[in-house]
Amino acid sequence: MATIDREFAASRGLTVTQRAEVMARRAYGEEMHLADKHEKAVTTLAKAKEILGVK
Repeated sequence: MATIDREFAASRGLTVTQRAEVMARRAYGEEMHLADKHEKAVTTLAKAKEILGVK
């Protein structure tokens, strides 16, 4: 999640829709992590990273 936060803060080329989707996926990923649903968290956070262009 720290990577997403860092890359999101530095991102400049995202549309408003992409920014909203990244933040929604980040929030849901954190929620899943806290609920011990780690596989779902990893999948969700990976999609947020993909939007940000993080490998």
